[in-house]
Amino acid sequence: MDLAKLSIDRGPGPRRAHRRRSPLLRWMLLAAAAAALWVFRGPILGAINGLRVTEVELATAVLVDPGARAAEVAAASGAAANGYVVARRRAALSADTPGRIIELNVEEGSVVAKGDIVARLYSDEVEASLRRSEAELAGAKIAVRAAEARIDVAQKRLDEARALVNNVASQRDEVAAAVDIAQREYKRAAELVKGGAVPREFFERAENTL
Repeated sequence: MDLAKLSIDRGPGPRRAHRRRSPLLRWMLLAAAAAALWVFRGPILGAINGLRVTEVELATAVLVDPGARAAEVAAASGAAANGYVVARRRAALSADTPGRIIELNVEEGSVVAKGDIVARLYSDEVEASLRRSEAELAGAKIAVRAAEARIDVAQKRLDEARALVNNVASQRDEVAAAVDIAQREYKRAAELVKGGAVPREFFERAENTL
């Protein structure tokens, strides 16, 4: 089957005429675009510069002393930059007794060792209170020693009193025994005198003894 016979001959229409005029139109558009670029070259170049990729310079990291200044760090690394040096560890200092700082021996970034005095507080009032407490303690110790001495004296007196009480108790027992004997002698002498066995003088001696 011949397909060429089925094609439709449209003839020289507007589309073909447009194609014939298209090269001229193309050159006119290119010329207009070039003129626009020339007129607006300043803003366009500024926009292009704004889109320019920022250059990055690589720097080598160098371990420096914590107290080194920023200029020394920049010189060692070969690059200059603005920034902050942050310590890896931080320590907060505080005192048990609040007070006013009268001496500060360190500043930010200083290297300290164990036992170093970093600051001093106003301590006149605390020292005066300490001396007053020490004086009171010394007086209390003296009072304690005096009280102990009085206790020793009182203990000795108590021992003497106990010895005296024991002595008096012994004397009381002896006197009680003597009284008992005198009473028995008195009763016996009274019976003997009453019976006429002994003279009156024997009874009087027993009475005097009682």
